[in-house]
Amino acid sequence: MARALKWFLLLSFISLVSGFVLIALALVIGPGVPQKSVLHLRFAGRLRETAEPDLFSMLKTDKPVSLATVTDSVRRAAHDDRVVGLILDVRAPEVGMTDVQAIAQAMETFRAAGKWNVGFLETAGEFDRGDAAYGLATAADTVVLSPPGDVNLVGLRAEVPFLKGTLERLRLQVHVDKRYEFKNAPNSLTESKMTAPHREALRALVDDIQEDLTLHLATRRKVPVETVAEWYAAGPFTADEAAKKGLVDQLGYFDSVLAEAEKVAGREQPLIELGAYAASGQLHHRGPEVALIYADGEIMRGESGGGDSPTAGSDTLTQAFRDARQAEVKGVLFRINSPGGSYVASDLVRREIEVTRAAGVPVVVSMGSLAASGGYFMAIGADRIFAESATITGSIGVFAVSLGARAFFEHWLGVTFDSYDATPNADFFSQLDPPAAARKARMGTFLDRIYEDFVTKTAAGRNLAHDAVDKVAHGRVWSGRAAKRLGLVDEVGDSEAALTALKGLIGVGADAEVSLQVFPKPKSPLALLSEILDESARVLAWSKSGARLASEVGAGPMLRMPWIFDVH
Repeated sequence: MARALKWFLLLSFISLVSGFVLIALALVIGPGVPQKSVLHLRFAGRLRETAEPDLFSMLKTDKPVSLATVTDSVRRAAHDDRVVGLILDVRAPEVGMTDVQAIAQAMETFRAAGKWNVGFLETAGEFDRGDAAYGLATAADTVVLSPPGDVNLVGLRAEVPFLKGTLERLRLQVHVDKRYEFKNAPNSLTESKMTAPHREALRALVDDIQEDLTLHLATRRKVPVETVAEWYAAGPFTADEAAKKGLVDQLGYFDSVLAEAEKVAGREQPLIELGAYAASGQLHHRGPEVALIYADGEIMRGESGGGDSPTAGSDTLTQAFRDARQAEVKGVLFRINSPGGSYVASDLVRREIEVTRAAGVPVVVSMGSLAASGGYFMAIGADRIFAESATITGSIGVFAVSLGARAFFEHWLGVTFDSYDATPNADFFSQLDPPAAARKARMGTFLDRIYEDFVTKTAAGRNLAHDAVDKVAHGRVWSGRAAKRLGLVDEVGDSEAALTALKGLIGVGADAEVSLQVFPKPKSPLALLSEILDESARVLAWSKSGARLASEVGAGPMLRMPWIFDVH
């Protein structure tokens, strides 16, 4: 039986590796693009920042779709003679305002080429808000809504749950120290509602994003902003109401859109899917080599992780910058989409940018939906920083959380603890009891040092006065538009605008071609399999020691956005 099992596992592994080889060959060869094709962009589910595969996503029928894949494909299709049109097929997308802005900017290039394009909406929300879905569809010249659909245009709402009462009922004692009043990440643990600074920062941020969305809809639907404000006051809308008020151009099912696409193409079944089209070529594939490095997810020490909850690991990112320098690239485009995380990891990456620039390699940062706290800290040493208008950035501050979990374990689990301390400070990082006065004071010293380091390095990197940075810091988040006004970023624009700026820094024209190469190189299927097995081993080892939970709950100094924060 053991021998049979061994052979079964070996054959399964060989089959798996063979499958990956075939996939890799297909990606290298790439499919052809028939003449008179219509690019079909189907939005359903989450739109990732990157589409770097993990082991399980490679086995799925629906492969991960990245924002860059969408925008690059739209821009390439604009000048591809084989493509005669495009459909934005908006089903149930999980997109934010920065995603909408980036796709709309790419669509400007496509529309300027004079090609047919349409946005199809099954429904903009089904008994739920549909602002983002509707905003995405309006990036096309014509918007078609299915007759049973709605346009649930109601405006943005920020929701922040507070866990103070829950923690008290569980007999968990939480102590938070932060720098300063706008550092709202730990408020969900210590408050029952928003503090005045929390509400002030959140209101300004949401109002900025709402203004962006209103302006986007007014521009795309060719109506005054006052008309869009009236739509928000009257929404949501049924399909008939949306058509009468001019929110959509037509009511129709997808088959009617497909029939129109066939008429435009002059042939049957003209659609080419995004994955096939993206695999057929690359937008930036020749010319001077430029590195593209992604920091996607919470910033941690160690290796980056992929999947639906990605992490940006300092080991991976610092090595990527080193590899880029060794490859003698002409410049680096650093794409950041992160709420922040570890102070140490963030500073290690920031230092690599500094070293890269000192080696004569310019670095330009492009910010995604989030580049706040540690995400902003990484960026401050770049030559130029670009953010979308709706990017959430800033949050120059730090916090630490200490937990007193002794009462929880004793009351709910019957677990008691005893200890012996070899030195007076051996209990400093214990999460069993709330910190005593001396421990609080010492932790405050650490936070003061980190905050001062953050402000000082921001002032140096952004060429601002120390006091000017401190004035807009204190942990406050800003929209990209506000950050530009305050000098925290250089320009409002997407990744393509950031790349154009990088071209100028490396001495080539804005219209010149560059070869954009991702660093680090994508992992092989064998490496992905090894990573999965290694992770499984770690989970198994951790589960063998439940008592370890007491020492894992607390958080050290963090440069991070709120972990419970939703704007929709």
